[in-house]
Amino acid sequence: MITKEKAIELAKIYLKNSEWNYIFISEEKVEFEEKLEMYSGKYEDKKRDVFTVGFRIEGYDGPIPYFIYIDAKTSEILYVLGPHGKIDVLE
Repeated sequence: MITKEKAIELAKIYLKNSEWNYIFISEEKVEFEEKLEMYSGKYEDKKRDVFTVGFRIEGYDGPIPYFIYIDAKTSEILYVLGPHGKIDVLE
């Protein structure tokens, strides 16, 4: 099981490697949720323990919130959730 600090580190690496143009990461608001049900993707209909790390990108009227979902057991980035829904992470 990874720690909150490791989840933040993984989120930073993911954002850098995927070239998201983000403003900041919400390090103080990282959340952990046990047995979150996955509704799509390779873990569809399964429950995973996840960390959620928020970040913001620049928008026209101000920062736009997005959230990275990270598997707490495998360190895998599961998906990104934004104002228009889920964005699958390509391998």
